[in-house]
Amino acid sequence: MTPGNKVPYFTKLDPELREAMRRYKDAVGVPEAQQIDRALRQWFESRPEAWTATSEPSVKISGRKRAATRRRP
Repeated sequence: MTPGNKVPYFTKLDPELREAMRRYKDAVGVPEAQQIDRALRQWFESRPEAWTATSEPSVKISGRKRAATRRRP
């Protein structure tokens, strides 16, 4: 995907929050998408009607890495 085609995760996210997430990424190295994922998981865990701490995600992520592809001349 080219940079011109990228769409922000949350287009209506407060500019102050975006800036704070960028600063945190610069300082600690956690990407904005991961910050959002962590925050949403914590938020849902505090609301048992929507998400239980013991529920497992419906998508399993394996630890297997994708094989590198060869460049064609």
